This record gives sequence, C-alpha cells and structure tokens, in this order.
Amino acid sequence: MNRIGISIYIFLLLSTIYLKQGESSQHSCGIDGTWKNDLGSYIDISCGDGTIFGVYRIPVSSGVDSYDFAGKYIVTGKNGEDRIVAFLVPWNNPNCTGNSNSTSSYTGIYFSSEGIIYTHWILTGYKEWASRWATNLIGHAIFNRTTNVIKS
Repeated sequence: MNRIGISIYIFLLLSTIYLKQGESSQHSCGIDGTWKNDLGSYIDISCGDGTIFGVYRIPVSSGVDSYDFAGKYIVTGKNGEDRIVAFLVPWNNPNCTGNSNSTSSYTGIYFSSEGIIYTHWILTGYKEWASRWATNLIGHAIFNRTTNVIKS
C-alpha cells in the first residue's frame, strides 16, 4: 500500500473511532438529502449510525459524472442539532471518466441555524516522483440544501 493509501486508511480508521463517540440515537443524521455546492456539484447524502454515504454528482458537458462517497458524522452543538462531517470521494467511475488516479477528503461542519455545510477538501492526485510536490490541492466548498436534483 502506498503512502496515500495508508494515509487515507488511517484517516478513516481514526474518524470511525472518534466520530462514533458522539453518536446520537436519532434515525436521521440531520444532513440527509440533496445538497448543491458553490461550484455547481451535488451530493446526495444518506446516513445512519454515525455513517454518511451517497453520490457526488458533477455536471459536465456530456451530462453528469457521479461518484460514490462514504464517511462519518458526529452530533454536536448546544442542542445536538449541528454536525461535524468527514467523507472521502474516490474519483473512480468506469461508467464515466474511469479512474482519475485521485481522491478527495472533505471535512466540515453543518450549522442547523444556517442550513449550510461548510467544508475544506484536499484533492490528492497521482504524480510521478519528480513532481510529488504537486500531488495535493486544497480548497473549500459550501453546500446548501436543495430540491433541484440532477441525475446521472
């Protein structure tokens, strides 16, 4: 397993241990549904028992590329209405672009009073050894709940 794979494995393992500590007995995680970010991509979130999963959809000129994702959440805030989230999107789908040799990890917070998920992401893509300094891009995305859904 390469360094990136080990890092992702450790991230998910620690997230599972840490996030399970704040688990709520609620059936709904409070963030399930469809969300649109500031770049026009959509995430369809399902959840249960501290786990979130779903589909990340990106509109492209030829239609929509979709990628499965999975992660964790914890219940937090004064009234237990806010959420801390972490999820991983491996950019690999043989039905659209194939394997892009990259993955993104998102961490963020949902404030129920605003109805917004604020995230930061790290995109790690494969580069040859000589260009290894350029393997990571870092950014942020703001997701708003929406009823407009794009389908692949």
